[in-house]
Amino acid sequence: MSKTRLVITAVVIQNQPVAHVAATYGVSRSWLYELLARYAVEGDAVFEPRSRRPKSVPNAIPTATVELILELREKLTATGLDAGPETIRWHLAHHHGIHVGRTTISRYLQAHGLVVPEPKKKPKSSYIRFAAAMPNETWQADFTHYRLTRPDGRPGADTEILTWLDDCSRYALSVTVHHRVTGPIVLKTFRETVAEHGIPASTLTDNGMVFTTRLSQGDGRDRDDDTHDRVRHDIVDKSGKVTWRYHGQMYSIGIGRTHARTRVMILSQDRDIRIIDAITGELLRELVLDPAKRYQPIPTKNTRA
Repeated sequence: MSKTRLVITAVVIQNQPVAHVAATYGVSRSWLYELLARYAVEGDAVFEPRSRRPKSVPNAIPTATVELILELREKLTATGLDAGPETIRWHLAHHHGIHVGRTTISRYLQAHGLVVPEPKKKPKSSYIRFAAAMPNETWQADFTHYRLTRPDGRPGADTEILTWLDDCSRYALSVTVHHRVTGPIVLKTFRETVAEHGIPASTLTDNGMVFTTRLSQGDGRDRDDDTHDRVRHDIVDKSGKVTWRYHGQMYSIGIGRTHARTRVMILSQDRDIRIIDAITGELLRELVLDPAKRYQPIPTKNTRA
């Protein structure tokens, strides 16, 4: 017989004093009084184990949000895009105005059998970082977009910073800034760096056309400085626009305020431009640049991009 039934029997059936029963069974009088009050309301149900589940879960998210998480997971997976918690979190925030933590999303995906927990991964200390064993064994090259700021705080000119880096020593062999990085500029800075530091055994770059343009030309010549293929990473500004330089002129391209602060990748071949969400791969806009318009507005239903 459980202690709960024993103490209630002693007080209710045998009419023993509460203080005596509490001392006999080693319980506090306050607990015993609370138990008797519950017995008066619940009857024999007081003898059944009580659920330990909290009456409320303050960190739980609404059911509608859970359903949206599952819907986004299904749509992203069906289209072949990344459907992890971080991507779903971004979609919730940017397209639905809902902010949910990455771990919370992961927990609900696991609860619905959409994510299989991985075994504990190796500690980062066990990873072996690849790096060239000797100086001049491999040079890395890349460039990044940077917008200058005027002395009065207003946005200045767009620039691109080109870097040649020794993979072994991590020494920046060459850092130059340009209005726009082109194939001839890459070749020129490479030759200047070779003249100062010697010839590397190999180079490592991405597949940007400024590095691989010779592979797309039958005669091996670079394209015209203003018509070669370009790839640039940028962030849509708060008014929903990005900037683009063409023939030395700066143009603004409308994307839409709903995409403000979105990281994008801009691909161009001469005046043909495609703007892609850098995280999801979604095509946000495709257009042919009109040099007569400094601002390229979002087309309406009756116009074309």
